[in-house]
Amino acid sequence: MSANPKYAPSWCIFLVAMFLVHYLGVALLLKNSLIEAGLTQRNHPVKQQLKSILLSTALASGSALAGANNIIIDVRSGSEWAAGHLQSAQHLELGMVAQNIHSLVEDKDQRIYLYCRSGNRSGQAKTILQELGYTNVVNAGGLEDASRTLEREITK
Repeated sequence: MSANPKYAPSWCIFLVAMFLVHYLGVALLLKNSLIEAGLTQRNHPVKQQLKSILLSTALASGSALAGANNIIIDVRSGSEWAAGHLQSAQHLELGMVAQNIHSLVEDKDQRIYLYCRSGNRSGQAKTILQELGYTNVVNAGGLEDASRTLEREITK
């Protein structure tokens, strides 16, 4: 029996969904293990290393699909941006994301990587973009995490 090409997108969606279910399951187990091990401090070195590994795995799984059409957006303040930002990143402060995202990204299916100082503001920006209909948004965390994961230099 030959494969019918019209069903290929369903299989792709299925595989991505299975990866996400697996990834979320591992993340939940990891979180519970960290709590049991007493590693609940915000900046505990072991916790930061594990977070970086999980983020790298998640981003690497989708980076091949993103191709050259991805965009990196720094949602920090102007002074933070001036102190150093990722090479090839665009600057759009969190408070301006909803009003100005369309000037940077017209295609709502384009891969968008967001970062800030710690991952908090980029998480808020991700929520805003998803509410605006953007479908391919990734919170790359803080500047250092994003630099390692996206393999971009920090420039001034």
